Amino acid sequence: MRSFVLACAWMAATGLGHTAWAGEEPSTSQPVSQPTWSPILLNVECQSDGRTKACPAFLRGFIDEIPLLRWAPRAGAQVVLYVSHTARAREDLVFMRFTSSLPGAPSSFEVVQGLDIQATDDVQRELLRPAFERGVAPFVAARYPDAVRVEFKIPAQASLADGPTSPWSYGMWMGGYYDWKGDYRDGNFWGGFKVGRTTRRSSIGGSVGGSYSLSRSPPLEVDGTTVSLDTDSYSVYANADGSVNLTPDLAVGVVARGGHEDAVGLYAGTARLHGGASYDWFAADDPRGNRLALAYVVGAQLDAYRKRNVLGEDRAIFPSHGLVAEGEVRRDKVSYRLRVSALSQLQPATGAPDRYVLDVAPEIEVKVGDHVDLSVRFSLSKRAVPGPADVDATDFEEVRRRSYAEPTQATMFFNVNIHWDRTDPDRNDRFSVAGSLGNLDPL
Repeated sequence: MRSFVLACAWMAATGLGHTAWAGEEPSTSQPVSQPTWSPILLNVECQSDGRTKACPAFLRGFIDEIPLLRWAPRAGAQVVLYVSHTARAREDLVFMRFTSSLPGAPSSFEVVQGLDIQATDDVQRELLRPAFERGVAPFVAARYPDAVRVEFKIPAQASLADGPTSPWSYGMWMGGYYDWKGDYRDGNFWGGFKVGRTTRRSSIGGSVGGSYSLSRSPPLEVDGTTVSLDTDSYSVYANADGSVNLTPDLAVGVVARGGHEDAVGLYAGTARLHGGASYDWFAADDPRGNRLALAYVVGAQLDAYRKRNVLGEDRAIFPSHGLVAEGEVRRDKVSYRLRVSALSQLQPATGAPDRYVLDVAPEIEVKVGDHVDLSVRFSLSKRAVPGPADVDATDFEEVRRRSYAEPTQATMFFNVNIHWDRTDPDRNDRFSVAGSLGNLDPL
């Protein structure tokens, strides 16, 4: 009897032995599966330095604050946000270009927002947050339409009260290094000061600066002759320029330059004054950062040389002119830059110029894949510059410094960055200064 009661209790607990009565629904005790969702993975690429914390600090903060978004490395991101800045007076124009291959989402979406660089962080975030949300909303809606709500309202008519402003700017720079290893010492030091005034119609500016370098090492003995490898060099220079805009694209102006070098340098003194015009195809505050400009200048140059050159000159004054074209285009993963310049001495139609320099300097930066960034810069110069009439072959520094007269010069910079970004979205920059210890020589 006891066994029968236990068996009935077990069948009641497990549902066995139960017969459905007429009109009774069958038991549906199995759990119902709940729908799942995952955040949109978003990566932020800062393509230029701004004067605010917009990129990456503010934008990364917005991603952390919105539950539907999650930061991810570029290799795994579903949406990549490219951000660039353009300075306009006291405002930074922040250009945000969202790109994605999500099904149903636009391939790209662009938003521009101005930020007052003198405003507090909270005010800047309040301005940038709606612009960021407008940009990311189409991509979130492509995956989760019910997660995005659209609201229209009358735009606020209140304007930002103008604070104290000035067209003048000032700046200074300085730096250097010194390396000591017993009998070997090397150092280089530089600095300068600049001032400028810029308005919508005109600009004027100038700078002065200089540098000093030294090198000390044991001398060489060549065929019984002691050759010193010690070097000292310095230079000082000054620049000034001014321009007036005739139209939003066309400007005229002047450029003045002057300099002085040490006793082994090329110039005891040089002064150059040129005037000309330039034409720009993009607006000065283009938010993408694109540039395309062409300039022509003509003027005169006065040089006093440290040593008599192969033309028999220890000083020269001659007219010269130059043409410069410069452009930069950036789109998503690729940036293109190119500068082409030509400067030559003006000569009568029957004579060839004694002096000229032609230079082409292209540069390209490409984010090749999810883990590789590549940049290449190349400069090729062709020149005809009179060299010194004689060189002291036993003076190491004099031989080394005569490289300016070589007819061809090529310089190439190549950089590959291979990276596997962490997937943890948490941010922590504490103790990052310790990473600079890796730049020191090993003990």
